[in-house]
Amino acid sequence: MKKSLIAMLALSSFAIAESSSIEEAFKNGKMSGDVSVYYESRHANKVEKRKYYQNTAWAVGSIGINYETDYYKNFKLVGGLRASLPAYEKDKNIKTDHGTGDSTERFYEDYKYNLSKLYLEYNANDTVIKLGRQDIYSDWITKVMDGATIVNNSIENLTLDALWARARGSVRINEMTKIKRVNGGRGLFGVGATYSFENGLAFRAYENYMDNALSVFGGKIMYDGKLNENVGFGGKLHYAKIDEKGRYLDQDKRVGVYKDGDGDVFEGIAYVSYNDTKFTLGYVAADKQSGWGTLKGQNYVGDTIVQFEEGDAMYTNDAKTVYAMLSTNIQKLSVAGIIGTTNYVAMKDNKNKKYKQSEFSAWLGYPLTESLSASLKFDKTFGDYENIPTMTQVSAGLTYKF
Repeated sequence: MKKSLIAMLALSSFAIAESSSIEEAFKNGKMSGDVSVYYESRHANKVEKRKYYQNTAWAVGSIGINYETDYYKNFKLVGGLRASLPAYEKDKNIKTDHGTGDSTERFYEDYKYNLSKLYLEYNANDTVIKLGRQDIYSDWITKVMDGATIVNNSIENLTLDALWARARGSVRINEMTKIKRVNGGRGLFGVGATYSFENGLAFRAYENYMDNALSVFGGKIMYDGKLNENVGFGGKLHYAKIDEKGRYLDQDKRVGVYKDGDGDVFEGIAYVSYNDTKFTLGYVAADKQSGWGTLKGQNYVGDTIVQFEEGDAMYTNDAKTVYAMLSTNIQKLSVAGIIGTTNYVAMKDNKNKKYKQSEFSAWLGYPLTESLSASLKFDKTFGDYENIPTMTQVSAGLTYKF
């Protein structure tokens, strides 16, 4: 952490020294981007016709442009835009939840272009503040959000963080959605603290709060150690308690109260690594009566627990999931795979019934050239889930960066 902080301060000082005026900061700015095409096919069976779980196949091309200024008096401006266009749809007339045509399952018909990022960053000594649209990967917020984040490292080995998320969505090569207001625009507030010891042990506590909706309090114990230069091992214990405040069914109009009991989640993982190869065992358990509370189902604001490509069964009541994950590099090829099983309870004919679903996900990535890269993704679920079908999903992407 000391080395990372020193490097960050050195970089910040260098950037400020480079730009002595706003005009110079824009002149010294950097532009980047990509041209991408992404393909996905999905085959679902053993389920009634639903708009989300349908047999679809599509390919979408998109272009992303990014620009960031140099630092001026500790400030810099970062912006990005992505535009997409369907290149192929097996069924151009199918109705999804977000438009007409297979591709609208992931690329909303009314959001074919959007800002991927637009934020002002302040970086002074040991504090980084970002205001605006930005990527975030926190305890219960993922993807793109409109809001603010603060990270501070003033105290040695201690990282303090805070965020406010007003809206959340996705602007990526494989998905473009509406940036939708969180909690009717009232947003989600989050604070956290992580203390790291020199031996690889770390503790984290956090609180997320949505007015008149819910609060989430959680704690993590993490360890990342090494036996020698080649062999490492570690793990994580994570518990989160979801305290329900009563949530509106329609967050935009704030009408209709959704009743759900308090939920909780336990996560435990252990891993060993050898050079670039890592093997992980994981276990996740949800509350018996309420699962993840209102965080379940559509995954209200995001999470970092579910490692599967789909993993929908993990959000159900009394869900208990065990999984094994392996990742490695074979020369330039990166490979990762996960397989696991979820046992849970769901309502059928006004009675609780036990179900089981297994899932296998795999991801491959390969750099064809310095600028051109390819990716492949495969996912298959097995089981008799009441509302979510057994499903096979294949996707591939090609990205040229400039």
